[in-house]
Amino acid sequence: MADMRQAFPSEYLSAKDIKETGPQKVTISAVTSEQVRGDHGLEDKWVLSFEGCRKRLILNVTNNNACIDAFGYESNDWLGQVVKLFTIDVQFGGKMVLGLRIKTDLEEAVSDVQDKKEKHQAVDESSIPF
Repeated sequence: MADMRQAFPSEYLSAKDIKETGPQKVTISAVTSEQVRGDHGLEDKWVLSFEGCRKRLILNVTNNNACIDAFGYESNDWLGQVVKLFTIDVQFGGKMVLGLRIKTDLEEAVSDVQDKKEKHQAVDESSIPF
């Protein structure tokens, strides 16, 4: 028998990916604007790429604001920052669904801004399954 969860693979991360693996620490390697298929055809969306990951994350308002609060408005300042991806129940369209969220360490982000010479610890890429 086939695992039908794999019937329609996506190049983008979903809450299901993280639910299966558990929370993951990842390092932001790129922030790009891309056209992705949405409810109203192709839409321009901001997308995060992560070191050692083949899937990328389409930013929503909540995750974008978490990165802005931690790393600032300039997306170049997000590169090299370590974030934690996790899932949480959220309300969407009047129903509770599983959402994917970004957690940042604000204290670490503040100290990084104050001392640009300090670097984050590298993430072990072999532990990232997606």
